[in-house]
Amino acid sequence: MPDIIFDTPEQIAFFQLAARKGALKLWINTGMQMSRGGAILSTCKKVYGLKGNKHQILAQMEQMVDDAIAAR
Repeated sequence: MPDIIFDTPEQIAFFQLAARKGALKLWINTGMQMSRGGAILSTCKKVYGLKGNKHQILAQMEQMVDDAIAAR
């Protein structure tokens, strides 16, 4: 399997978005928390300026990921 390297600011930002979306989805489905404290929901709200409940935030983040992929 070839190595994938994210080395531009845009690629790094996309990876962070996708990772946070995955962590939020995992937290919603299982109740699993992020390491070192801090809830993933509040992190997503703060970093991306989102508002709403956990399902609304997840939907908004999924749309953000889809938009980023479509923009490529």
